[in-house]
Amino acid sequence: MHYTMYLQDGDKYVDISRNRTINQFKVGSNQVFRGIDVGIQCMSVGERANLTILPTLAFGCNKMYENDEDPLIPANSTLILDVELLKVT
Repeated sequence: MHYTMYLQDGDKYVDISRNRTINQFKVGSNQVFRGIDVGIQCMSVGERANLTILPTLAFGCNKMYENDEDPLIPANSTLILDVELLKVT
């Protein structure tokens, strides 16, 4: 899976794009937040989709930090993901 993640206000947060390693995980294994698990189950290989992930299916009331400074993702953030499903095994 490749994806670009944005905060609902449009700020880009993460870009896992075509020139990087594919993000691999097992559905339902808690390796990714629940919104991704749920969203990709409705997708076919090769499909791209924009997923709107509510805070309850993302990081909830937690903030996500890259370092000790300002949070990358504020608490209670709705996320927008541009996802491409590349492979299912």
